[in-house]
Amino acid sequence: MNESVAALQFLYFVSDISLHESSNQVELGSAGKNDEDEFNWTLTDLSNGWNFISLKFSDASTMGNPNYNAINWFRIYHKKTGGITSKVDAIQILDLTAVSSQLIVDTSLDKPRINIYPNPLKGNFLSFDFIGFQNSNNIEIEISNLLGQVVYRMNTINRKEIQIDTRGLLKGSIYFVTVKTGQSKVTNKLIVQKSN
Repeated sequence: MNESVAALQFLYFVSDISLHESSNQVELGSAGKNDEDEFNWTLTDLSNGWNFISLKFSDASTMGNPNYNAINWFRIYHKKTGGITSKVDAIQILDLTAVSSQLIVDTSLDKPRINIYPNPLKGNFLSFDFIGFQNSNNIEIEISNLLGQVVYRMNTINRKEIQIDTRGLLKGSIYFVTVKTGQSKVTNKLIVQKSN
């Protein structure tokens, strides 16, 4: 992996951003402890709920000689001015030339896939492009929460793209979008950052 095109990506949940100071730092290192052989970045533009974080190694400050092929230390170092809940999930180091902004991506050209955008979702309108589905006469879309509960379901006929209004439907969290048609089934992860 080439450091110039690699990135650290993860999901970061903050319950109340007003109590979370802006000078937060992400640290990733290969010395097994802080302040030695580490990459670090400042976190900005966080919102309440789940945040999709993508930090390029080429933008990192460094201490010592960190090796991203031997990572054994991670932390988010920050000050809070009150009691909040924060969580981290889906930590990955990725080659950005091989993936898109989606956390789950099927890059095979001969398999059906869906493009979901914007992902992460901050507004109300979510768009879908259906690519490579052999039978588009009856497409079923399901959006499920982390508990596996279906929160949205619809069927559409002969469409290559659709847009849905998620107002009052999705809250800031992680969801799974499943598209089924005929024998084909594709699931992608959706990150929602809005707080409705």
